Amino acid sequence: MRRDRHWAKEYLNSLGREHYNVVLCAAAQSMRITRIPSVKRRDYSFAEISNSRSVETIKLLSRMGLNLDYGCEGKTPLMLAAMASHYSIVQILLQLGANPLVRDEKGKTALDYAQPDSEVAAAIQQALDNIRSASVERPKPQKRKIEEYELIEESSVDSLADSLTVDKSYQKQAEQAELEQRAALP
Repeated sequence: MRRDRHWAKEYLNSLGREHYNVVLCAAAQSMRITRIPSVKRRDYSFAEISNSRSVETIKLLSRMGLNLDYGCEGKTPLMLAAMASHYSIVQILLQLGANPLVRDEKGKTALDYAQPDSEVAAAIQQALDNIRSASVERPKPQKRKIEEYELIEESSVDSLADSLTVDKSYQKQAEQAELEQRAALP
């Protein structure tokens, strides 16, 4: 693992940042760039590498802030990893925040590219289920305005503001009401 991380650092250092998106897509397929194109040409050459080196490369690129949903040739790295049936790469892409809902120009998602009934498809399906369950709308607590209360005692303004689910504008109104009440006292 440590060797793979060291390999990935040296590999990325040997390439320019302008090639990192291609490197991400290549790593998703367990490939590495062996030849960088000359100026304004896109004739990269690739060679196979181990999944563990690909995983370490993807982790480094993610830490550098590279968008994991950036597509190459119309497909995201997650789609490419699903097509190649690389479970460990699919798993790390999902853990790092790759979006399984992204569609290509044909309307397909990463799940569509995975082999049915495979562990890759199960991992993507699990991620989709997690997204759907997180997006289920939960009932929001009702906010009550402080103006609904006619009598506000000096000592109860703070406790009332703390006990209610109110936004900051209502808290400011409560403080202002407290100051007005204090000014009105003889």
